[in-house]
Amino acid sequence: MHRLTTLLFAIIFVTAVMAVVPGSPAQAGVVNLPGSWFANVTYCTDGFTVHVTGTLATATSTTVSVLSASHPSQTGEVLSFTGPGSVDETAFFAWTSPITAGTGVTLVLDRSENGASLTGGVGRDDAGVVGDCIALPLPYAGPPLPPPGERNLVLVMSDAPILDAAGGSSTGDMLKMCQTAFIIGQSGNYGEVYVMGGWIDMAHTVDVAEDYGQPNGAPIYPGCMGS
Repeated sequence: MHRLTTLLFAIIFVTAVMAVVPGSPAQAGVVNLPGSWFANVTYCTDGFTVHVTGTLATATSTTVSVLSASHPSQTGEVLSFTGPGSVDETAFFAWTSPITAGTGVTLVLDRSENGASLTGGVGRDDAGVVGDCIALPLPYAGPPLPPPGERNLVLVMSDAPILDAAGGSSTGDMLKMCQTAFIIGQSGNYGEVYVMGGWIDMAHTVDVAEDYGQPNGAPIYPGCMGS
């Protein structure tokens, strides 16, 4: 009987160990930010991504930021947005040096409105485990930039979501107001963006000279001074 009990215990122990051995996919956490905003964080060996969603009912300015991390990393602004409207954006932050999969990490995020922290400056924290994944987006692999004289530079006059195809779905990336971009292809009213990849609705843009904003080049639009 004693030998049978010992055998049963051994089987249960091995089964339990197998059940708790962690896998190595990307590890994600959810941070509840003030005002029913949410940040989904994915931890990988090269860094982490923060995907923020939320809505503003009024013309309020909000900023979501990474305040700190338990391992040396980039910190700072995830997004800055002025309502009314909804946000669905992702930002990447690199570790100072790669971290081994399975390492535990913590992160502190904050959201402010009109320059005032909604958490009193302490933020909201998340704890997770680094997955066996790469968070940094793949390098641009689209068409090359045309030679000088054949390039089409545009100025973004209102925030333009990056789409996965002409008229397609948002990738979570955004070209901000007053940014410039080279358009290397068009389909209808959609333009393919050089380097960033993806497409934008050209209704968000105006055409500018290729020397726009450069020394002795085309002047900066009045609404973009200091941007």
